[in-house]
Order: sequence, then structure tokens, then C-alpha cells
Amino acid sequence: MYQFKIPQPKRWTCVQMIRLCLLMGATFSASATPGEEPVWQQQVLAATESFMRAYVRGLNLDTEGERLEYEINSPDARLNYPACRQMPEALAPESNSRDDSKALHSGGRLVLKISCDSPEQWTIYTQVRIVHTVSVMQARHAIPRGGSVADAELIAVDTDISKLQRGYFRDRKSLRGWRSKRTIRAGETLSPGMMVKEKAVARGDRVIIVASTAGISIRMQGEALSDGTVGQQISVRNLSSERVVRGRVVARGEVEVIL
Repeated sequence: MYQFKIPQPKRWTCVQMIRLCLLMGATFSASATPGEEPVWQQQVLAATESFMRAYVRGLNLDTEGERLEYEINSPDARLNYPACRQMPEALAPESNSRDDSKALHSGGRLVLKISCDSPEQWTIYTQVRIVHTVSVMQARHAIPRGGSVADAELIAVDTDISKLQRGYFRDRKSLRGWRSKRTIRAGETLSPGMMVKEKAVARGDRVIIVASTAGISIRMQGEALSDGTVGQQISVRNLSSERVVRGRVVARGEVEVIL
């Protein structure tokens, strides 16, 4: 089992540097030094680590409050393959998620396909176990059904989000306008599925239309033509001009229109 913590610079000894150069060179010896892993296993581990370092860089982790650690499973010692002429290729499975990078290690593991083309073709699958730690919001005390989540007493707790399949929230600000659909127990990690966004505007309500342009803000009376939550766009009627415009709900009873 090989464990790595990212980000951390790795110090290489002269012997390790020479060994890595040999692994990435044009030709290889088919045998390893007595007591060492076979060359093909060393190549698999080197290809996997190279993939993981690039993978982690692509996640653009926050410098504060977010970290990722991983462990690479050693290849099955019962297998026996010839050394690859060039560094084996490491590929991850395809993902159709909108956030492909983090979807790949959803569930706390990532399976990589390692392939060699020459002098003989062989393919194995290696598993990487991942702990992706992020500070997420939890309820310090129970929140009753229908209670305002943003107004409740919350705490930020470092949590492995690889196994949070239902989502999470990273700050109190993102919880504004949410109410609990059920009683949320103390210590539960907050997720969208346990909450519902409350209406900030209902159809037929009198609202304040705020029109902004070039640093000038004008407020006027209007009527909401549909329900809306904070952040949602709805149609409103200006009661003075009877003109219908689209605006974004910014607070309870308030709709912003950008001119």
C-alpha cells in the first residue's frame, strides 16, 4: 500500500532519481534487484502516481480548508508481466458529470486502467483510495422541521466529502433562504435534500422593483407575476407604467432589474 498526501513536495534521493529515469527510459531490464518489486510493478506505481499528481492539480483545491490524500493499492503480487518498454499509460473512467474531476473519485475510490503496448501488451486495473477533506456545515443543535437553516446554530467541520453523495454546504451564506424539510439532528451534515428553498416572493405579491444603471438605483412599486426564491429570475409588472420586466429576486419582496 502506498500513501501520498497532496500537496507536498517529494524529495528524491540520487538512487531514486536514477531508478525513475530508468523506469521512464527507452529500454528496461525484465528483472528486478532481489528483494525489490518486479520492474512492471514499479512502472505501474510510477504511472499511477504521475496520473494522481496531475489529477490533484486539476482539482484546483483551495489553499485553506481543503486537502486530498490518497493511497495506491499495490498490484497483485501473483501477477507476472514483462517490463514495459515505455512508461505504461494510466487512464481514468469516463464521467458524464458536470463536475467531472470530483465525480471521478466519488465514493472515496478511483479505479485506473494501466496499459502497456510493448514488448507485450498487458492491462491491469489499480485502485486508489481517496480522502478528500473539506470544511462543511453541520447542525450544532437539532433544527426543527420548517426552521430557518441559516438562522440556526451551525458549525464548520472537516469532513471527507468523497462519501457525501447527497451534497453539502461550505458556508452559512449559501444557506440563506433554505428551510428544513424534516427535523435535522444535531451533528448532521447539511445537504440540499433535507431542505427546501423558501419563497421570497409569491405570485400577486406587491414587491419593490430596484432598477440599477451606471451607479444609479431607482426603486418603484411592482407586482410579482410568479413565485420566486432568492436568486431566481421572475417576471414583474411595474405598477406605474404597466410594463412587464424580468428581474432577479434578491430578498423577500425585492426584485432587482439591471437596465
